Amino acid sequence: MHTRTFSDYSGDTVRACLGQEDLLVYYNETATYARTRFYEIQALDEESNPVENALVSIEVLNMAEYCSVASLERTSRVR
Repeated sequence: MHTRTFSDYSGDTVRACLGQEDLLVYYNETATYARTRFYEIQALDEESNPVENALVSIEVLNMAEYCSVASLERTSRVR
C-alpha cells in the first residue's frame, strides 16, 4: 500500500519514501493496514556463497493465485 504526493515537501512525516518521479513522491503505508516485519533475503549457491545476478520474485497468495509484489536483482557480489 502506498500514497502519493505531488510535491517534494515531506513535512514532518515518518513514512518511508519508496521513490520519486519528478514531483510525484511515493510513501509506504502498508503498516497502516497490516502487521509488517522486515525480512533479509539471501540468494546463495550450494556452498552458501552469494549468487551474482540472482533474480528474486516476492509473491503473496491473493484470491487463490500468487501475485508478484516485488522483483529484486542482485547485480554485484558484496563481501
